[in-house]
Order: sequence, then structure tokens, then C-alpha cells
Amino acid sequence: SKRTLESGVANRVVNMGVGTSSRYFIAYSNATGGINYQSSNTTSQNVQINGITNTNFNIICGRRNSTTQGISINGSTEKTNSLGANESGINLGYVGCSLSLTAFLQGQIAELIIYDKALSDTEKIQVEKYLSYKWRIAL
Repeated sequence: SKRTLESGVANRVVNMGVGTSSRYFIAYSNATGGINYQSSNTTSQNVQINGITNTNFNIICGRRNSTTQGISINGSTEKTNSLGANESGINLGYVGCSLSLTAFLQGQIAELIIYDKALSDTEKIQVEKYLSYKWRIAL
């Protein structure tokens, strides 16, 4: 995905949760060049990468295994924390906005792939290579 411009406003790429309460999301942050991934029920527990050119197409990977949640961009080293959590009762998901129908993505999504398990490092690399080749994004 990519942003149209660095607007200083948070934009959701994908969001899943219960009602209007977010549990899992990938979002461009309100900080220039920042992108967040969360897999818990508390926004302050997300993991963020900064210094990204969000106006270029990027391969964004968010994954959680047990309490370890991580985000990587274009095959970079994954930035992690141990604040992830299993969430049950997920009953809603949106692409391009938050669950409360705000934080609309001002940009484009070329492809979205969601798995029902944490990919191994090998599987993650295979998916990133596939996307890199298909969309001509350098890793």
C-alpha cells in the first residue's frame, strides 16, 4: 500500500475487531513516515516503524506469534515488542478505514494477504519475494 501524501493524519490500511473496538490493525501513523501494527486491545501497545517513505508502494508485514508482535517494511528486520495478545470474538473487519468508519486511507492498496496463523520466517520471506516480484518493489 501507499499514502497519497504525508498528511499528519492516521490512515488505516486494515482493521479488525469487536464492534468499534480495534484488536488488529495496520495503520499509517499521524507521524510523517510512521506505520503501526497492533494485535491486542490497547492502542498504546502497538509497534511502530518510522522513517518510511509512505508515498511509495511498500510491502508491509504485520505478524504476531503468542505475545510477540512485529512489523517489517520491504523485507526489513522486523521491529517487535512483547505486548501482543490473543483476542476472541472478532466480528468485524474493514479495509481502508477504522471500525468506527473514520481514519480512511488516503492512498492505494495493491494487494492484501491475510493468514490465520503466524507465518514462519521462511514463509514470510517467500510472500515478500512474491509481492516484490509481482509489484516491482525492491526488498
